[in-house]
Amino acid sequence: MHSDPISAPCHTTYMPAYRTSGYRSADEVLWVILHDTEGGTASSIASYFHGRTAGGSAHLVVDDNQCHRCLPNGVVPWGAIGANHNGLHIEHCVYACWSERGWMKHIKMLRRSAWKASGMCINYKIPARYSKAADLRAGRKGISTHAQVSMAFPGSGHTDPGPNFPIYLYIMLVRYYIAKRRVAGWPCSRRVVPAAATPRSWCTPPGRGRSRGS
Repeated sequence: MHSDPISAPCHTTYMPAYRTSGYRSADEVLWVILHDTEGGTASSIASYFHGRTAGGSAHLVVDDNQCHRCLPNGVVPWGAIGANHNGLHIEHCVYACWSERGWMKHIKMLRRSAWKASGMCINYKIPARYSKAADLRAGRKGISTHAQVSMAFPGSGHTDPGPNFPIYLYIMLVRYYIAKRRVAGWPCSRRVVPAAATPRSWCTPPGRGRSRGS
């Protein structure tokens, strides 16, 4: 399959998604919420969201090769109970059981998602920081996961995108792309954007050791 550049516009073949809950203003957007799909491709998941049998929806779906837009940012999706009205939702075509090494084999997908998230952060004045359950309950802006939403607002019990999702690498990528969007020619640092698996854990904050798990 042809692989689009990460900065390429998202495909809109299957837009709009079938499941929505009305509209919201830009001022109501507080978070970027990250999910996983448990398989499929960006195209197949977007097609599913487009159909009447869909059980949910999101704004974007990404994989290694493409991004598909399913809803405009001003439309409220069926993404995560408690964070639909205030969240921009990005689905990743992966499995929550992936190890850290498994995630690092799909760095291009992480880059693609982070590039899209960086634009969201700029447009909606969302700081590129990790918002955990307490932050979500307090209404503090940031980037979070469906797992944290489930802890903040009980109702779904979802744990995606999984315990080994490299959230701190992702945040660094978003910050890098925010800077790249704002400052033309900003140099790429391998320390910021590693090309492959690394011994360091990207699931835990710097200085706190490796996370447990496969």
